[in-house]
Order: sequence, then C-alpha cells, then structure tokens
Amino acid sequence: MSRSPRRTTSAAAAVIAALMPLTAACSDDAAPAAQTTPTPVTAEPTPFSVRADVGNVTGRLGRSDRREVLRDVREVVADWMEAAYVETGSAVDLGTAFADFTPQAAASAKRQRALLTNAALASADGVEVRPAVVKVDVLAPGGEVAAATARFRVVLQREGAKRQEKVVGRLMLSPVKKGWKVFGFTVERGSFAPADKTDRADQSKAGGDA
Repeated sequence: MSRSPRRTTSAAAAVIAALMPLTAACSDDAAPAAQTTPTPVTAEPTPFSVRADVGNVTGRLGRSDRREVLRDVREVVADWMEAAYVETGSAVDLGTAFADFTPQAAASAKRQRALLTNAALASADGVEVRPAVVKVDVLAPGGEVAAATARFRVVLQREGAKRQEKVVGRLMLSPVKKGWKVFGFTVERGSFAPADKTDRADQSKAGGDA
C-alpha cells in the first residue's frame, strides 16, 4: 500500500548558519596563498511541522499497517496544508492544494477557498503557520483498510494581527491504487485572541464530499 513517488511542494530544510571556511593553496615556488571569499548561506523559511498520531481504529489492524496508514495520510494532509496556508493571495496554487482531492471534493473545496486556503488574504500578508496536530482514525473491517478520517487543527498568525486564526476539521480519505484521496471534508475557521482560545465569535464553516 506504498505511495508512488510524487512531486512535493514542501519548503527547504532548516538553515545552517555558518560560513564556508577559508581555503589556501600553494605551489612549489612558494607563491602567496590564494584565499577564497567566505560565502554566506542564504536563509530560507523553515517549513511548518505536522504532528500526526493514530486515533481510533475500527477493526483489527497490525502495528506496521497502522504506521503505513499514518505515514501516507499524514503526507496528504501536510501537502494540502502547506500549499493552502503557507502562501497568501494569488500565490496560493489551488491545483496543488487540492491535488489529492477527488474531482468532486476539489471542486467543492475551490468554491470554499476562503476557508480551506489563504487565497482570500491579501498577497502582501505574512502568515506564520504554527505546528499542526492531526489524529488519524482508521476503518479496517476484517483487517482491510477501507477509509480514514484525519482530524486536524492548525493555527495561523497573520503579520501584525492581534488575533490568531484557527482552522479545525476533518478530511475523509479512501485508499486508491496510488496512495489516498480526500473525498469529503468539514472545515471550520475562526479568529480568536491568543489569551482566550475558546473565543469562536468570528467563525465560518465549510463542508463537501464526492
């Protein structure tokens, strides 16, 4: 049930804050040593992280199969989140964000892009994506994996904003020949003050399925 290699949209790895060391070379006639100019390493943003665990399992499923389902489902969820929430405005690629959705679910998600992506935000807005939390519930009647539900929470901090935004919901997935596809979803998005994370005064909700 392994996934085939796929194009990833993930950002670069953590930055190494160091300069290249000086190097020297000399010839037989004791010519002055040549030195190279230190080259600084360009800083790039560190990708957000997704912490995923297996939640409820209905049916009997071995430990290795659970790990495989968790790995594959986490990849689908992480790819959607990264494409949907790291960028803002016109920089959000809806095709990439919903690449692992069924055609019907993707069409529904695109109509509700303001909740499932940052496409509705101004392109100049900076957004910090806090580490996301995912619980994967698995349906495996008779030991055969039939479906999974990814329950997720991700918090966004817009640059200069006093309030944070929380996106929570569920992605319903089914295994296909090459990996997993999202066939349905329920998503809620609301803002809250960091000191009062129960504030749901400003909240919107979306849903869709195949």
